[in-house]
Amino acid sequence: MPVNVAILGVGSLVGQGVIKSLRMSTLETKLIGLDFFPSAVGLHWTDSSYLLPDILDPAVSDEEYIQRLVEILIHERADVLLPVLDFDVVRMAESRARIEAESGCKVVVSSSEVARIGDDKWETYQFLKDNGLPYPRSLIDLDGLNAFVEEVGFPLIVKPRHGARSNGVSLVREASGLPAAIQAAGSEPIVQEAIGTSDEEYTCGAVVLDGECIGTIALRRDLRDGGTARAYLSPYESVEALVRRAAVALQPVGSVNFQLRLGPDGPTIFEINSRFSGTTYLRAMAGFNEVDAIIRWAALGERVALAQNRYGVILRYPEEIFVEWDAYNRLATPGQSQDTATS
Repeated sequence: MPVNVAILGVGSLVGQGVIKSLRMSTLETKLIGLDFFPSAVGLHWTDSSYLLPDILDPAVSDEEYIQRLVEILIHERADVLLPVLDFDVVRMAESRARIEAESGCKVVVSSSEVARIGDDKWETYQFLKDNGLPYPRSLIDLDGLNAFVEEVGFPLIVKPRHGARSNGVSLVREASGLPAAIQAAGSEPIVQEAIGTSDEEYTCGAVVLDGECIGTIALRRDLRDGGTARAYLSPYESVEALVRRAAVALQPVGSVNFQLRLGPDGPTIFEINSRFSGTTYLRAMAGFNEVDAIIRWAALGERVALAQNRYGVILRYPEEIFVEWDAYNRLATPGQSQDTATS
């Protein structure tokens, strides 16, 4: 029998990578796509698809969102739920016990504490500092900005304390640029020491199951619009050693993503995402199929060794999908399943 896998956030690049990783696996699965926008591409890639209430709408409560999610998981007899978006990771971490008790579905998500560390860049900084891991010096109390600038110097990175990708992120090379950068970062900015250059930036993954790190992988990358445009895979031993140390200290459940740059003192972590990554499928292409390994562990109790077996360059490019109006409109109403709409 197939393993029924629900993926929450299939409109995202991360969710699409999870789907593609499972499609290349030898594991027999039924994929259940979940999102809250009918334009989510991944809804048209899965075996069944559901539109959830739009949790970004202030009128939609957490209770309404969780209740509908549980109903779908029960209806689909889902074995495993994979949340892939930052705000859903935090929400699922807080609601995991309830969802599992009511639906019988295993929710692969880290603890609320780990989820908060990944969602909050100040918490990330504190975690790195407390665990003796290299970190960029950081500031959130802007009353101390002048002293911080005097100590750290330029360039500086200013970004939202919460958030993902490059939204609201500024590289500031002189004092005159700080006011605009702080305003762009929103109501909760964080100011950080700029480590290294974009030529030596890495996106790295680790998988921790039952407290044990079963594999790490590092990709040097070229950035475009805050995401990975090209990935270069080689044996980056010092980077992977740091990633393993950080993963063991953090103790997530399943996948965790670390972003690093090489600085004067070696590789330095500047961001943690307590979830799958936008490069999850790129890693699977290199033989590091973390989604497959996690599903085998969560649903079947299997443990597999994770290690990449291919090295080279991965080039990314846009793709298109044509959706007939009938198929698109079947997903225009929350709660409607793509595979049962016409039955």
